[in-house]
Amino acid sequence: MKRLATIALTVSLLFGGSVTAVPAAQAAVSVALPAAKKTVAKTAITTHPRSVTAVKGSTAKFSASSKGHKLKYQWQLKTSKAPAWKNVSGATGKSLTLKKIKTGASKNQYRVRVTGTNGKVTSKKATLTVRNHYKPVVSHLSTTTFEVGRAATLRITGRNFHDVTSITVDGYPAKFKKTGTTRLDLTVPRGYMEESVRLVVSSAAGRVTKNITYFTYLSNADRTTFLRSIDQSLISYGAPAAKVKTIYANARGYIASPKAWEAKAYDQWQIALYALEYSDAIREANIAGDQYENLEKMAGYAEQVGDAGKARQYRTQAAEYAATRDAYNQIASNSLGYIRTYGIKV
Repeated sequence: MKRLATIALTVSLLFGGSVTAVPAAQAAVSVALPAAKKTVAKTAITTHPRSVTAVKGSTAKFSASSKGHKLKYQWQLKTSKAPAWKNVSGATGKSLTLKKIKTGASKNQYRVRVTGTNGKVTSKKATLTVRNHYKPVVSHLSTTTFEVGRAATLRITGRNFHDVTSITVDGYPAKFKKTGTTRLDLTVPRGYMEESVRLVVSSAAGRVTKNITYFTYLSNADRTTFLRSIDQSLISYGAPAAKVKTIYANARGYIASPKAWEAKAYDQWQIALYALEYSDAIREANIAGDQYENLEKMAGYAEQVGDAGKARQYRTQAAEYAATRDAYNQIASNSLGYIRTYGIKV
């Protein structure tokens, strides 16, 4: 028992406790150990606020992360006009949100002071940059043609896509993905008929409009019908004249192509027929013109020999051929006019 009392006394002295005189039988349990001390974390900022670029009239947000005990925050501001740091009224949270910012706030600097049980710390400064809205500029569309009945992807490249808020196709909104400030990707909705529609890229600063076209491939049955019609007209009218030979060949060649569109093929069919009509009319006009000149010469010979009756007869016939010539020339002119309505120079 004495040995136990000695051990108890030794342990008590080693740990800074006190010794109370007790009977030897109780000495082993009479040690009083000190209470453990709590460690309070030192106040520190773990994530500093970052500089922000925002659009005029929008919202900008600064935030910071910190560690410590019983933390309190106070955001501060420094402007070019007032270089001293000042507290931002009411800004006592982990983040600072600025609404409806103006261009005059550009280059303002912000920081946050964090106070805790174990110290105070101030973050690094962050700068606010305010810019005006950018008007988008579209320089290229990956395609401008889309097959009817099929949705397809479209890539738009250009610049100033920072503030693009919407893209519409024929007035209907289209979902899009923005990559940086120079690329937009979207799915163009399925069209239901051949037509040209407007694609509009919009931002708060303005909009840009491009035309895209929905098309249908020409069916084999329609292709055969168009080509047969052209070939029958070729037999009736004869070969195309030199003035429209290339136009005719291009029109027929387009229809024969497996990539021909339905609506455009119809236009090319019309062009080919007008080219043949022109060719026939100009030939008939030339024939009538030659007859007119011959009859005028014969009328002149008749007058020279004193045959006035014959001269009148020839001139009457010449006038008829002149009228025929003029009528065919008018048909030829009209045919060229129709061809020009399709945007072809001739």
